[in-house]
Amino acid sequence: MGFLGYRRADGAVGVRNHVLVMSSVSCANGVVEAIGRELPAVRTVTHTEGCGRGPADVPVAMRTLSGIAGHPNVAAVLVVGLGCEFLTPELVVGGVGDEGRRIETLGIQEIGG
Repeated sequence: MGFLGYRRADGAVGVRNHVLVMSSVSCANGVVEAIGRELPAVRTVTHTEGCGRGPADVPVAMRTLSGIAGHPNVAAVLVVGLGCEFLTPELVVGGVGDEGRRIETLGIQEIGG
């Protein structure tokens, strides 16, 4: 019997092929959770860091969220932000690197929310 996992472009190996929907800021948690209710096959990731955090807190939060998004068991990621936060969806996905994942961002304020 052979290995039934997923080899990523960077050589990492995963045994799941999850699609993540995650917030870049706690203000976007409601939208992320609503997407998760409508699409139960996706995995949602929310957190408590908010717009009140300053730029000094961004590196730790970015490393944490980028690490989750870059996990070998993750095949695709949608990062949802509000639009006024220091830790933007683009910063989160920029820390993931090019591992062959499909990565998209969504700004709530940009689409009229």
